[in-house]
Amino acid sequence: MGATLRQLEIFLAVARTGHVTRAANQLHLSQPAVTHQIRQLEQALGTPLIRRDGRGIALTQDGESLVAEAAPLLRSFESAIGRVSRRPPEELRGIVRVATLQSYNASLVLGAAVLLAGRHPGIRLVSREMAADAIEACVLAGQADLGLTFQPRRLATLHTQVLVRERLVAVIAESVNESQGDLVSLAELSVTPIAVMPREFALRALIDDLAMTEGIALRIVFESSNLSTLIHYAREVGGAAIVPQFAARDCEAMVMRRLPEAATRQTALITPSGQRPPVLQAVVEAITEAVGRELADADRMLI
Repeated sequence: MGATLRQLEIFLAVARTGHVTRAANQLHLSQPAVTHQIRQLEQALGTPLIRRDGRGIALTQDGESLVAEAAPLLRSFESAIGRVSRRPPEELRGIVRVATLQSYNASLVLGAAVLLAGRHPGIRLVSREMAADAIEACVLAGQADLGLTFQPRRLATLHTQVLVRERLVAVIAESVNESQGDLVSLAELSVTPIAVMPREFALRALIDDLAMTEGIALRIVFESSNLSTLIHYAREVGGAAIVPQFAARDCEAMVMRRLPEAATRQTALITPSGQRPPVLQAVVEAITEAVGRELADADRMLI
């Protein structure tokens, strides 16, 4: 597959800023997406274009040659497009109703809304938090245009798009944290006061099943349906809150540690089957991009 204009545009942004993350922010892309496009361009051209240089990047000799020749061409192309374009693109406008879990609302939906505010200000998101088993029913009944849930059923009447496998994490008060690295076992947490969601939530069932499988009795001292409240409680009493990775926010004076691989759930986006309208597709793309940004933020919290 040959090089594309989009790959060239991304490469020039990286070369201009000297940093993948800064280029990603300018282009409204995730860092992994930028890195992937650069690698594809290098594969298409058969030569490396950039190399790591401390915290940033440096151009190889071939990279410098490509910038020198391609940058003027790209500017000429953009000027030509501007001259022949007779009318502005039609603005996307509409309301998209989102049924979502609490943790996804505070992370993915919020992140998508911020992106849309800059790209498509005519799109308005209306989000409602609800339990996982209600989200699918809400979309099927036409009460929501899009659902964010986990472990959904595969139904012919729904289009299911798996976004990521989200890990459960322990958010631990610094005063009691004794774990090394970015992982912590349930056995290590067994003597720590634990805050979790109540038993009627599917997330709690996942935690209980994992503890039973490992033969661990967790010291659960506080339950709440609000994820932020769990984290605040753990900070105040010197304990740990077990929450989804995307819910690990406001963690001052705390550390985040991933639970074992078995403590994962499949994050999925569901919409009615059939072709998505442009407004809905724009929201789906914004949520997908928000996933990459959230994963990058979570990785930084583990450092």
